[in-house]
Amino acid sequence: MYSNVRYSTTGSVNSHHQKSRSFSAILLVRGATNKHFRTRCLQLTGWLCAIGWQVYLAGVCFMIGSILQGLIALNGENYEWHNWHGTLLTIAVIAFSIVFNTALASRLPLIEGMVLILHIAGFFGIIIPLWVMAPRAHPRILIEFTNNGGWSSTGLSAMIGLTAPLSVLIGYDCSVHMCRSTHQSNWARG
Repeated sequence: MYSNVRYSTTGSVNSHHQKSRSFSAILLVRGATNKHFRTRCLQLTGWLCAIGWQVYLAGVCFMIGSILQGLIALNGENYEWHNWHGTLLTIAVIAFSIVFNTALASRLPLIEGMVLILHIAGFFGIIIPLWVMAPRAHPRILIEFTNNGGWSSTGLSAMIGLTAPLSVLIGYDCSVHMCRSTHQSNWARG
């Protein structure tokens, strides 16, 4: 039925099992609908992916702005917290990102290599002193939760605290990377 379908993450034709596992959603839309509905479904998928990517990037910039504001509040004794400070820091992070990626586009591989070395050195530079100098706590510290934010329950407080680390792991852009790696990515347009 789908013998003329040719796509792959490696550039060659995959077996039927790998094809159906990799792009079962596209095959479902292509095989079970008429052309008009199929085109609309694929356009909707593309728009949702693009909008999700933009929202994710704005959320990351907001998180960075909030972290910067928290560092300022932590280190500045006379700092008075205002929510609009976080918004201005978010706009500054977005502006810096645009200028950085536009002006330094030809130097990005070199900068990425330097940041990789910095991350590896920083990892060991932080973990080793913490491991050696940190006070030893009771093992129950990993299973006890506190509600210092004033939320209605400890479970709600724990779930709200997980939003920042989990947003990094969701992977909004996975479908973009998957489509980019296909052999004939423009074939999915219908």
